[in-house]
Amino acid sequence: MAALSTERESQFQARDLEVMQTAAGQLGVAVENARLFTEEQRRARHLAFLNSISKMAISARMRRR
Repeated sequence: MAALSTERESQFQARDLEVMQTAAGQLGVAVENARLFTEEQRRARHLAFLNSISKMAISARMRRR
């Protein structure tokens, strides 16, 4: 009787599976958002670097005139 009770306790109900599927989907979205955020941070640093180089080039050119 105890084995039967333990076996039933470990079974998931349909609602449990729905909740886990929803959580897994949300986790996937969160991971993708984190990846996109990291990529955007890298792109922003790159553009800031290019911007600073452009400003230095313009400044040097203006001084030569």
